[in-house]
Amino acid sequence: MTIAIFLVVQKLKIPESKWIKRLSSATFGIYLAHFIIVQALTDIFLPIPTLPATLKIFSIALLGFSLSFLITKLMDSNSITRRFIK
Repeated sequence: MTIAIFLVVQKLKIPESKWIKRLSSATFGIYLAHFIIVQALTDIFLPIPTLPATLKIFSIALLGFSLSFLITKLMDSNSITRRFIK
């Protein structure tokens, strides 16, 4: 089943997007940074008793992705740290 889905998606003609290129170049850095960031955000958001659980989860996910992407782009702008995220 997985192979069939992969083959179908592979045949799709998706136009290239500047945003998708930027995101795809940052995926490894996001992968490396997200664990620490999500853990820190979890420690911040979970103790708040007034927020609903769905809002906590959504906030952690959105902020975690955004901060990971930002950190990756900042590291990519420096020639010394660029080699660690590529």
